[in-house]
Amino acid sequence: MLLVQDGKVEKEMMRKLNVSDNDLLAAIRKQGIIRLCDVAFAILELDGSISVIKTDDDLRPHDCLPFEVAGKESYAAEDGPTSETKMQHDHSEHDRAKDEKLPS
Repeated sequence: MLLVQDGKVEKEMMRKLNVSDNDLLAAIRKQGIIRLCDVAFAILELDGSISVIKTDDDLRPHDCLPFEVAGKESYAAEDGPTSETKMQHDHSEHDRAKDEKLPS
C-alpha cells in the first residue's frame, strides 16, 4: 500500500493502515533520506515493513515497484521496445549522423 508518493504523505491511507508518522519517518531516515521531498515512494509491504524509494533522474523503468504504483509505462512491452530503449536508439542515431558530418 502506498504511503508516500512524490514527497506527499497519504495521510488517509496511513490512518487506515494504522501506520504512525514516527514509523514512516524512521523508515525514511533508515534509508539515509532527510527530506520528504526526496522520497519518490514509500510502500507498506505485506510483512509490515516500509520500503522507501528515493527520487532520481534515472529514466529507466521502475520495474520492481508494484504495477499500481509504477504504472504501465514503467513495464517493458512484450511486443516492442520500451520508451527508454527507443530514446537510446534515437540518441545513437543522432550521434552516428553527427559523426558522419565531421571532417576526417
